[in-house]
Amino acid sequence: QAVLEHIRKKNFLPTLVELHRILKPTGICTNEIDLRDHLSGSLNNLRFSELIWESDFFAKSGFYTNRIRFSEMIDLFRKTGFQVKIIDKKSWPHPPVAQHKLHREFQQLSKEDLSIASFMVALTPTN
Repeated sequence: QAVLEHIRKKNFLPTLVELHRILKPTGICTNEIDLRDHLSGSLNNLRFSELIWESDFFAKSGFYTNRIRFSEMIDLFRKTGFQVKIIDKKSWPHPPVAQHKLHREFQQLSKEDLSIASFMVALTPTN
């Protein structure tokens, strides 16, 4: 629980592929995923460029999160062969950081996607 957001972005897809490989066909995997930054519980981690955030310095800082947003993460689960069931979703009434203050890589995201603070998901293999 609360682990997937800490997997380096470059390792996230290979980790899902491996998770799908080792999970029994009748298996189920549940994950609580916290999309907030782990310093202030906000979205301040989205203020940085990918070049800076994905650097070894930041990745080894102790507060690294991969910054994969809800909709992208759901797409990645499905692309790696999982059936996805959202068990719970916690959202802010509106994004905690104004979109114009986010790095340009994140400014195009929907307000709905930026408002999701955390979610719990159940993954089962589809094939």
